[in-house]
Amino acid sequence: VYRGPAPFSEPETAAIRDFLNTREIRGAFNYHSYSNVLLHSWGYERGVYTPDQDLFTRASTYLTQVNGYEFGQAADVLYPANGDSDDWHYGEQDTKDKIFAWTPEVGSFFQGFWPRQSDIVPLAETNRVMNLRLARLAGFYPTVARFEVAETHSGNGHLDPGESAAATVTVQNIGLEGMTGVRLRIVSEAPGVLDEPSRFSQAFDLAAGESVEVECLAFTLSPSAPLGLRSDLAVEFSFDDVALAETLT
Repeated sequence: VYRGPAPFSEPETAAIRDFLNTREIRGAFNYHSYSNVLLHSWGYERGVYTPDQDLFTRASTYLTQVNGYEFGQAADVLYPANGDSDDWHYGEQDTKDKIFAWTPEVGSFFQGFWPRQSDIVPLAETNRVMNLRLARLAGFYPTVARFEVAETHSGNGHLDPGESAAATVTVQNIGLEGMTGVRLRIVSEAPGVLDEPSRFSQAFDLAAGESVEVECLAFTLSPSAPLGLRSDLAVEFSFDDVALAETLT
């Protein structure tokens, strides 16, 4: 395939370059077909890894949890491809900051490069959650990696109405940006479960990809709280004037 006389010699690729060079973008999808895989850098040679290989793997795992796409470096999952969009997004760091980019190869072998019209909506739905998750990854995004509760009274193995407990929460930042001054507390999204939310934890910092364990978040169930209420509890994160709650499942 003839690629032109020079890099960005064609107006279409030059327009993409100019667009990205004048904006602050952290993550990108470059859609293509087909194979039901999610590709990332490096694509130009097998067995050559970026300094952010662990981050790419962790983010790709999160992105593909729903649609089940296989993921990995383009050269390993499909075939080597030098000069592709993902490698330029990530590798060019002189005229812009690096951009974490992936290529979703949408559709099966049988759907090929030109899926039937009846496949369009199902294929879009297959990738909807992955798109939303990329938007979350673009900044700081804390999640609950582990949640443990130690009851302080009955010792019967579960929380009873009116009982006090202490929670230990392991928090992981799956986003591409870090954050300072993060706090969290235990809350309930259902009425009548907690007498009041727990106190906020001490503030902590969380770099991209980092995990931290926060201990001894004390809370008390309301005497009228229903049994089996773990799904009614949530961890609320507070950072940079933002409140973000994750329901425990």
